[in-house]
Amino acid sequence: MKLATKRERLLLLHHGLQGQWKPLKRAFDVDEDLNIIFKMSPSELAASLQLSPAFASSLHSFILRTSPTELEEAYAKEAIEAITLFDDLYPFLLKHIYDPPWVLYVKGTPSLLNAQRPTLAVVGSRKPSSDCLPSLETVLPPLVKAGYCIVSGLAFGADRMAHDITLAHHGVTFAVLGGGFSHLYPKEHKPLAEAITAQGLLISEYPPHTTVQRWHFPARNRIVSGLSNGVLIAEAKEKSGTLITARVAMEQNRDVFVLPGSVHHAKARGSNRLIQDGAIPVIEAEDIELHCHLSG
Repeated sequence: MKLATKRERLLLLHHGLQGQWKPLKRAFDVDEDLNIIFKMSPSELAASLQLSPAFASSLHSFILRTSPTELEEAYAKEAIEAITLFDDLYPFLLKHIYDPPWVLYVKGTPSLLNAQRPTLAVVGSRKPSSDCLPSLETVLPPLVKAGYCIVSGLAFGADRMAHDITLAHHGVTFAVLGGGFSHLYPKEHKPLAEAITAQGLLISEYPPHTTVQRWHFPARNRIVSGLSNGVLIAEAKEKSGTLITARVAMEQNRDVFVLPGSVHHAKARGSNRLIQDGAIPVIEAEDIELHCHLSG
């Protein structure tokens, strides 16, 4: 099967591989132009991309019977745009992390991806203490007013608070999903997702049909931090996925900010430890603005 462009070949493989990052990396290792892959038999695909025989057979069948034009027409019907790593619209900051997504699927206003504005990720507990919301309501509105884009993961708790506060103050917010658009998670946040689409962007590295898997969420968080100049930790226990995001952000050379919590709150113990380890404590919006402007 001859596909006219490298972009088309990438889109087709990415969709057929359900957004899996490593098999696509192996495909590029075989041939950076992705030509040879389309000439392989199912057994050769299984060996080269380290896939199960059944999955390789399914992928082989998919790429033989599907055209990129059909894919993008199907995306367009759902108001989805696919942006590959080789497209001009692909966000600059994200492109330069260690493992950038090969394709971003977006809903909303794609041009916002490369708008000249500072970007702050907000992550934290899904079951925060009563201190979390008033703290975010103190820090985020001045940043939104100053033009910051707020990025989070559409989850319960701190994520939802960050999106809601940004929308309430007529700002731009991005929500990075842990699955495809057809399998929005959590389902309860569908109205929020629709509001974000109208005022910002929904983003996923997974094709629209891809169901949510537990391992998607740590992968998702590298995008949340990768899109951003800095990451604000709202609240985190000592053993928390939020701390993983903080570590990834440090590896990506992002500023890590923390809202200090009470020493009596177990839900703030992990985030307070981050301050001991060198994260920047935040008392007011200016604490973030200073560092983001210097680093961004």
